Amino acid sequence: MTSMIEGWRSAWNNPPALKNFTFILHQLSAYAAPATVNALRWSQLGAATRFSGLPKVGVTVGIDLYDAGSPCGNVHIRNKTAVGERMALAAEALAYSSTGR
Repeated sequence: MTSMIEGWRSAWNNPPALKNFTFILHQLSAYAAPATVNALRWSQLGAATRFSGLPKVGVTVGIDLYDAGSPCGNVHIRNKTAVGERMALAAEALAYSSTGR
C-alpha cells in the first residue's frame, strides 16, 4: 500500500499541491461473528502503523460494523453510511489539520 500511495502521488504531482493529497483506507468488518476477528482483520488494523511515515494517510476501522444478515455475506455490510462517515471524518481531519498529519 505504501508503494501504491507513493506511486499515485508521484504520478499525480501536477499541480505540486497534490504531492501529498489525502488517502483514506477502510478496514473491512469482522467476518463470521462479532466476537471473532480473524488474523486478516488484525493485520489490516496494524496497517495504520505502517503508514505512520506517510503524511495525510488514514485508516478507518470497521470491526464493529458486523452484519450477520447481509445478503452478500457478513463481511459486506449494508450500513455503508457508517463507513462513509468514518472516512469523511478522517479525511477532514487529515486534509484540514494545521499540522498536515
